[in-house]
Amino acid sequence: MPSISTLETSSGKTMVKTLGDPERATIIFVSGATLPCDVWDPLVEVLVDEGYQTVQYDLPNRGESFFDRHHSDFEAHIHQLTDVIGIQNQKGIILCGLASGALVVSEFASRQKSRQIQKVVLMAPDGADTHFTLREKLMSLPLLGKVLFSLLGPKSLLKRSIRYSPNEEIQERVRELLMKSMKNPGFRDAVFDTVNSFPIRSGLEVYKKLSQSAVPTTIIWGQEDQITPVHSAHVFEALFGPTNLHLLPDLGHLPFLEDPKKVAKLF
Repeated sequence: MPSISTLETSSGKTMVKTLGDPERATIIFVSGATLPCDVWDPLVEVLVDEGYQTVQYDLPNRGESFFDRHHSDFEAHIHQLTDVIGIQNQKGIILCGLASGALVVSEFASRQKSRQIQKVVLMAPDGADTHFTLREKLMSLPLLGKVLFSLLGPKSLLKRSIRYSPNEEIQERVRELLMKSMKNPGFRDAVFDTVNSFPIRSGLEVYKKLSQSAVPTTIIWGQEDQITPVHSAHVFEALFGPTNLHLLPDLGHLPFLEDPKKVAKLF
């Protein structure tokens, strides 16, 4: 069973789940914009069996983390990761970020050159060449967007669960996780802040900085991803080299839910 604790800072309370041997290297998982940290559970089980310690935590106003509503922008996510790392051992740290979480771990690793970051793993990374639908563009507008997202956002998020995977069990699991996040009273504002404050439209610069650092980087991507399509995979291949890019056939946006053992081998 994982150890569950609450990390309290001036910005709010972060729920942290820790599992595995504290004397081993620690993998810290950063989720995407909407899902709670429970999404990582199947992968965590495999990695703990392989000897890692794992740390999962809910992002600001997702799941069971509760932040002041003015503290859920991109910088708040960087500070939250800093706080979580601060309570871990220094046996070696691997950062793994999913979708928009890939931007968080990349920015953190490129800034914190003195920290003992052994490796960064980017899972279906957002921001290198992201395409937006008309609805997504409208929802990113400062005033109109906030109203539209408040009215239509949750329903849209649940509806797009079918795009995560053709596997109906995965779709149902995504809906369950989304419903958990949506119970947090600050969820809608927090997701809106992610859409508007994260460098999703200029993420290439974030990844360039990471590629120029000395931190080894692995990119993992399901080839059937319909949430963050692989059309920008060539960008990561150019930045980090072809041997560090792993495109997994027949898997979608959450390859670690569909085949956790295959994904674990890439760590």
